[in-house]
Amino acid sequence: MIGNAPLYEKFNNAGSGRTLLGWDSDGAQVGSSYAIASAGVNAQIWGPVSATAKLTAGDFFDGTQVDPKVGAGVGVNVKVGNLGVLHAGYGMKLVGKEKGESSGAFHLGFGIPF
Repeated sequence: MIGNAPLYEKFNNAGSGRTLLGWDSDGAQVGSSYAIASAGVNAQIWGPVSATAKLTAGDFFDGTQVDPKVGAGVGVNVKVGNLGVLHAGYGMKLVGKEKGESSGAFHLGFGIPF
């Protein structure tokens, strides 16, 4: 989408908190376009419990004004029967952190592990 789209038609980092690790999932990252890449590993610890490490990069932007952000995180996942996965982790901002911003954010969710 090009131009001044209304906020409800834009993409944002709200909700899952997993798109860009380290940045809050408060909807502050918003744009009419986005580009995201990620890579991660998951290791079984015991029974339904596993650990995750992940690296994410990308941005939410308008037009061609891209300000790349890179974050990395670690977390713990617990499979809850056939319902899904409960996951908790911490993501840290590696590239794109503004002066005065927090260094990272905690993420908690249910569904596909971050």
